[in-house]
Amino acid sequence: MNMVLFFVTFFTRFIVAYFSCLCKMCKSAFHFSSDKNKWKLLRNGVKCRKIKMYDCSYLFIYKWGIGMAELVLMLLTVFLTTLSVFLYGGFRVSFVFFENTARKFLKKNVPFCRILWAVFAVDSVLLLIGSAFELRYPDKTYGGFGGAFWLLFAIAVLAVITDIVFFVDGGKGTLRQFLRSAMHIAPYIAFVYAILIFGLLIPFVPFGLRFVLTILLGACAALLLFVRCFGAGRLHFLTRPAVFMGQNAYTVVFSTSVPTVACIEYTYRGKKYVLWDSASRIKNVGRLHSVTVPKAHLENNTYTVRARRAIDRLPYGGLQGKKEITHTVDHFSTVCEYEVKLLTLADLHGKTQRWSALSDSYSALLLMGDIDGSIDCESDFIRLLLTPCSEILHGRRPVIFVRGNHDLRGFNLSDLYRRLGIEQFNYRFTLGNVQFTVLDGGEDKADDNFEYASYLDNYIYNERSLHWLSQQPKQYGMSIALSHMPNVFADKNQQKRAGELLLANGIKLLIAAHTHKTDYFAAAQERYLPINTFIAGAASGVKPTYSVITFSGSMAELKTFDFATHEELFTKDLILYTD
Repeated sequence: MNMVLFFVTFFTRFIVAYFSCLCKMCKSAFHFSSDKNKWKLLRNGVKCRKIKMYDCSYLFIYKWGIGMAELVLMLLTVFLTTLSVFLYGGFRVSFVFFENTARKFLKKNVPFCRILWAVFAVDSVLLLIGSAFELRYPDKTYGGFGGAFWLLFAIAVLAVITDIVFFVDGGKGTLRQFLRSAMHIAPYIAFVYAILIFGLLIPFVPFGLRFVLTILLGACAALLLFVRCFGAGRLHFLTRPAVFMGQNAYTVVFSTSVPTVACIEYTYRGKKYVLWDSASRIKNVGRLHSVTVPKAHLENNTYTVRARRAIDRLPYGGLQGKKEITHTVDHFSTVCEYEVKLLTLADLHGKTQRWSALSDSYSALLLMGDIDGSIDCESDFIRLLLTPCSEILHGRRPVIFVRGNHDLRGFNLSDLYRRLGIEQFNYRFTLGNVQFTVLDGGEDKADDNFEYASYLDNYIYNERSLHWLSQQPKQYGMSIALSHMPNVFADKNQQKRAGELLLANGIKLLIAAHTHKTDYFAAAQERYLPINTFIAGAASGVKPTYSVITFSGSMAELKTFDFATHEELFTKDLILYTD
């Protein structure tokens, strides 16, 4: 609580000092003092040689003669506009929506958001350069920079207002995504401004302070070099194993806190197997690990995952840590004697829950896609996909992953999804007496939709999915289809063909998500497809929900629960076929 009060007080004084400087500057109209030998405070007639570091009311200036208000206003404006440039870089994920609105009025494409971004960046650089020259030559540069400062100041204010508009339009729920996007460009922005600051301001800093800064920066550089070469941080598992279902094999996926080499170890029919996470005969080094295991080897078996810190891997030689961490899963099984019971999570969209509150007494975990608005980095993949799988099932049951339209958006997704061991997202598998067909519907918009700036190539992929489905033999008995979108594909023609092929394949029920609500439509209704369709709610939204789907004989029981209270919100019993 004391820290909260401290920061509230600090930022309040910061704002008061900033606007006090602005008022004083407007009043003095860039009037410079001729007394170059005294340090000036914001308060009239007060002289002081000591600095109170956490009190913005005691802002000071060195002896070059520039007025206190002028310097403080310029430097704080530089800080605000630089921060605005950083945040605006994060908002670039929303540029497309604003520019599309502008295109409707202008009848042509104008990247005005990016133009504004460039203007704000140039503005912050000019402010920094101007501040440096005012420090060095206060009497000479006043005529050249004094009037121009107000134009640059107005642009800085516009940058702040623009950031506020983007934030309000996107809403609080998108702030995390904006910040993640901004972090991608943070190193480049930091590099540019670091060069400018060192080149322009450091030469004017007194020798004593310059010496201290040099020592601190040298220590930071040495620490970064050490971390880069030898790694840092405590070695532990970020997520315990999660076993992903494939057509012919399971893939055991887990993650560690630092880059490691890792393997899975188990015994099958008296023979010990040690399978490393490797590619092209070389062990993979990283935080995210996956090992593919034949289904028969893992069924009703115990396995152990092991990891060791990878300090430095070189073309010749290298260095690994001595400490090894292990985790043993006592029993993995998919045996379903009487029923198949699926815990179903859909449309998480970055929302996290207390996953451990959900028991692991299910046959499998069914993830119906859209784990976030976009997957921007490996850390998102670990936190949003692996964490719930690990905390709910503890590596004892399989995970069935159906890719959603938002799961196509992000960076390096091909490499990340390859870690799940799923060669293609159209596949079949059997769990107990239930046969499943997974269909990857891709995006919910056409390839030429403005949101994708001509990067989307979804139509031809859907054609391949339809061709794959047409080659599958008809299934009898309990046959279930899984698709993120209830209409499977966005294209009307492809949607119609998918419905016909699913019926020809003997599909009795389609489980879907995408609409962020719980619904059931009988085949006769043909709401989406001429197939019984259950939409399994959403783990995000005003009332987060999860569903439990139970198959027993020819019966299917569909239930949806409130995440917070576990209250039953929806239930329906179906007879899907007769013997």
